[in-house]
Amino acid sequence: MAVAAGMGPLSLATDAGASTRLPAACCGIVGLKPTLGVVPHNQVPDGFNNFIHLGVMARNVADAALMLDVIAGPHQADPHSLALPLPNAVQALAAPFALKGARIAWRPVLGNSLLDDEVRALCEAALARLGAEGAAVETLDEKVESAYPAWLVLQQSNWAARYFATIDKVQDQLDPGFAEGIRAGGAISGQQLLAATYKRTALFRAVQGWFAKHEWLATPVMARTALSATHGPGEPIEIGGRPAGDPREAWAPYLNLFNLTGHPAISLPVGFTRAGMPVALQLVGRWNADAGLLALAARLEALLGLGAPVPPAAR
Repeated sequence: MAVAAGMGPLSLATDAGASTRLPAACCGIVGLKPTLGVVPHNQVPDGFNNFIHLGVMARNVADAALMLDVIAGPHQADPHSLALPLPNAVQALAAPFALKGARIAWRPVLGNSLLDDEVRALCEAALARLGAEGAAVETLDEKVESAYPAWLVLQQSNWAARYFATIDKVQDQLDPGFAEGIRAGGAISGQQLLAATYKRTALFRAVQGWFAKHEWLATPVMARTALSATHGPGEPIEIGGRPAGDPREAWAPYLNLFNLTGHPAISLPVGFTRAGMPVALQLVGRWNADAGLLALAARLEALLGLGAPVPPAAR
């Protein structure tokens, strides 16, 4: 919110399941989750099974690229960061991204069934701009298994391992949804946890298979526009006037998959609904294609001419 309000140009963010890309999309700014390990995270308790990324929020893609170049690099305490190439993102943005022949898979649904019509239309209009410049955009509507169940087991187990022993003492100081998640994690068995890690590997291999045919993936960031700041974490939502159920699973099903697989992903503003709410497109690249992903996002940003968009209601 501080970046969107103009209080600062950049922000460091964490992203365990959406916390860089989702708020960026809600506020109409750029949110980048790099490849796992590109920005080292030396403070997580489990460095080997980590899915918590350090990301970037910025007013535009160029600023995000600059910040990534500054904070990327190896750290001896993060095994995922070792031996990874530096992104050199600013250099990648020096020349316009070559769109001719670029193969992009558009996946409007990803473990979900409901998508707001205006959100879909704005995302597809943005992709059409890429197509007009020579990119080959293919729509893939087939059903994809949701990553949410495996992600939830891993996330709640992580919370419980860190906080379950003291939950009775501090529960009143915590968000009720967070406290509930800690308690749920305490009931997860070792077998369930290991099964979720197996599923994580299976999801990674599935996404790797997607990249055998396409260089880039595109999805909405949200299946509908931003929820109220007072909306409860487990409070059901509607999408397009239809009951959709749990917010995490129905509203933003496109995001936590790439936390588990580690692929780089960026949230890019692509316009506003008739009600003035921001809409964002998620672009995803192959492992270590962070610089190319930013270059693609910068090219689309230039084609759309939005710059750092300001919602109509805030003008």
